[in-house]
Amino acid sequence: MTTIGLLHPGEMGAAVGASARADGARVLWAGEGRGAATRARAAAVGLEDVGTLDELARRSELIVSVCPPDAALDLARAVAERRFAGLYLDANAVAPGTAREIGDVPFNVFSRAISEARVNLNITRRAHATVPGSSTARPFELAMAGAAVVSNPYEGIERWFEPGRELLVVGSADEAVEVYRELLDDPARAEELGRAARERALDEHTYVHRARRLLELIGLGARTPVVAGG
Repeated sequence: MTTIGLLHPGEMGAAVGASARADGARVLWAGEGRGAATRARAAAVGLEDVGTLDELARRSELIVSVCPPDAALDLARAVAERRFAGLYLDANAVAPGTAREIGDVPFNVFSRAISEARVNLNITRRAHATVPGSSTARPFELAMAGAAVVSNPYEGIERWFEPGRELLVVGSADEAVEVYRELLDDPARAEELGRAARERALDEHTYVHRARRLLELIGLGARTPVVAGG
């Protein structure tokens, strides 16, 4: 059973919570500081009050934000401050700039964020995904962090990782949601995917490997050793 944290059960949020419960999810909310009307709505649809945002972040696998748009950014920041390691879904009618700010992960905490997440989604732009053998660094960054990787289709990805054993490839948003649910319900499977991807990346896809290959291509591989950290 998936555990969802709902912020907050207003009229729309309560409807989202009721729908999630109907699908078999356990839905939590944080009642600290909320009014009587909100408490009544939450009770009416069977939401579990865990008291504080800290407790909600600790217990939830997925947090869904349904709040007034002008509060969306502050709420996302509050959840991030609690080092929530699950999936955060901002379901608010916010401007594109606000959506980008909510979704931004500062570079200096990027590796921590992806290594703490149970599953990471790799979406590669068409310019790379449709050209065989072309890649950004992202699949390798995710793999190096030991993350379970779910990726969009990618020409030539099987040259770097074994689909089904080291990462999972999905062809649609619906398929991605289904795979995410399966991995959240089976943490051991997610952990094994991450472990296998990391081993493959360390064996074949470090900067040392890439530098050595470049030297081989220009005929210098035999004469110029490449040393990690050198």
